[in-house]
Amino acid sequence: MWLWSLGGYAQGLLVAWQGEPDFLSAQVSSADAAYFWPEWTRLSAAGYTLAFYRIEDRHERLRQLQALRADTRVIFAELDAAVETQHFSPPAHFPLLGQPNAVQLPCLGPIAIIDSGIDTTHTALQQIHFPATRRLVADLAPDQDATGHGTHIAGLIAARPFTRSTPSASAAGVCAPPLALLSYRFLGQQDQGSLAAAIEGIYFAIEDGARLLNASWITRHYSRSLEDAIRAAVDAQMLVIAAAGNDGVSLESQAAFPAAFSQNVSGVISVANLANTTQLHPSSNWGAYYVDLAAPGTLLLSTVPSHRSDFYTGTSMAAPLVTSALAVLWARFPDQDARAIKAALFNSLTPMLSLQGQVRHAGRVNLQALSESSAEELFRPAWFSSFWNHEGRLIIDGYQLGQISQIRWQDTVRDMALPFSYQQERLSVDLPPFAHEGRLILSTATTDELAPLFLRDPASLVHHTPCDGQTCQLIWQEQPLRIERQDGATALWWGNVAKDGRFMTLRGERLSAEWHFSLGASLAERGLDGLEVLHPASGAWVRLSRQDGLEVIGGSRLRWVLADASPWLQPGNTWQTLHLRPVLSQRLSGGGGCYIATLVYGDAEAEQVQQLRAFRDQQLMHSATGRWLVHQYYRWSPWLVETLAPYPRLQSIVRFLLDLLVDWLRR
Repeated sequence: MWLWSLGGYAQGLLVAWQGEPDFLSAQVSSADAAYFWPEWTRLSAAGYTLAFYRIEDRHERLRQLQALRADTRVIFAELDAAVETQHFSPPAHFPLLGQPNAVQLPCLGPIAIIDSGIDTTHTALQQIHFPATRRLVADLAPDQDATGHGTHIAGLIAARPFTRSTPSASAAGVCAPPLALLSYRFLGQQDQGSLAAAIEGIYFAIEDGARLLNASWITRHYSRSLEDAIRAAVDAQMLVIAAAGNDGVSLESQAAFPAAFSQNVSGVISVANLANTTQLHPSSNWGAYYVDLAAPGTLLLSTVPSHRSDFYTGTSMAAPLVTSALAVLWARFPDQDARAIKAALFNSLTPMLSLQGQVRHAGRVNLQALSESSAEELFRPAWFSSFWNHEGRLIIDGYQLGQISQIRWQDTVRDMALPFSYQQERLSVDLPPFAHEGRLILSTATTDELAPLFLRDPASLVHHTPCDGQTCQLIWQEQPLRIERQDGATALWWGNVAKDGRFMTLRGERLSAEWHFSLGASLAERGLDGLEVLHPASGAWVRLSRQDGLEVIGGSRLRWVLADASPWLQPGNTWQTLHLRPVLSQRLSGGGGCYIATLVYGDAEAEQVQQLRAFRDQQLMHSATGRWLVHQYYRWSPWLVETLAPYPRLQSIVRFLLDLLVDWLRR
């Protein structure tokens, strides 16, 4: 895997204005211009106007970013980021992984391909309808493709059957004509692109009425602009299929977007590369919390420009096969919404035990099953993803989860029912304090069990390795913490946690940058609330604010614009040195569950249960004696719940006693 130099790409700012976008006055004397005007603007469905400013000077970008973060007219501002395609070309003599004499299936589009463009003149693509071909980078024409990446993807989706004589092989797209493809070319002649151009392509896809969006590329940096654009597409009933990436790592330890959005945006499906019938390709990224499923993506033959064909390998190739599978489902059931189609895909997978722990849904795409299974088999309840909320409860997103009648926790020594509630397509589950390594079994009153949902200890998913390139993964207060540097310049740096665990240190050259700090959102038991920096002159720890360029995002991410590092650098060091303390929220013992109260009141969201939960969080957890009592409660309450469950009369006595406590608390 390579990381492209930014070159002429990703040299700007994305700014969300509350009102009309304003121009920016240069703050660095060496800047290329005295003023910077928006290159393009877009009204976001999230209620702001997004503007892109091209600023080539790195120091000017950082200073503008810091000033914008403090501007009350600005909702948020962030750096543009590099985007990479996710394929590489193996030697031509590698054996073919394909299906000779494949039967093409009816598909329903339009399908948007945001990539390097498509050679629409290719002889194997002439049966495809191209109602929109847009150019978002100014070099080639909209219907040209200098690298072949986008054309290869288009062929995997809908190329007519063709034969290649040397080496002898046959290939075809999954979809039969007629089919409409929308092409948005944002990658240049070196497969380089910017996040701003990709975001513009997403909004064009929404305007042009795309039903599916194929994103065979990644950026390594979280972007709120990108997340909001993806959410806007999902709100428009679009499904976004994203390549997981080709670094051979877990996305829990090294995120890649938009694939990682699949954890908290229901309309995103992330795809790993299946090398054979049992294993992922060694280059494929994986992740039990961030990658949905696997599809063949190794040595696939497809179209490339100038009427040629070639073998490509990568998650870029696996993603369009999933895109095609969803188009097949939508052709069979055109009246179903996006959530139903996603559930049908998951319910049609062929189980693969070898993929457990590597992807969320341990299975591979099965075109025969999704094209022949009945509606009853396909459109049954399914879970999509899971994550922890700010109260420490496990939230499970999915389809028709209101039909779930029981959730059980299973590990090597336990098998027990758990209290849960349902609201707005999501389940909220109270996990016991020992629930770190095991699985949840969801079942309904009328159907078989859903596919198991596996949970793993967050620390076990993190590699304790030094910083790699622009990313560093550390364990801070027993939680996985990812640090990344985003500023458009390569500079040596590294990080470590002090032996006593009291603070962490960043060292390197030119530490002026934008720094991103993130916890594994679905894994961490605590939130990320702030950042403290040791002031070298006073020796005091200073909690950063928005005026210092700090932005807190969603309780699990921070972004800190450090335009000038000198006021914070520790003296007497060969390398520039910062001492930091990320501020984590209070741990909620037991995952937020009130097991006995939920049992006797019948609902985890009952008013009395919420009152008791508030008493625990606001009173008991703030004293040593209280924390001891909470610990003892969670130690014994699962056993008490199992004991009380068969005896309604005993439950009524406990409810009476808890009513007395709740009445006292209300006073």
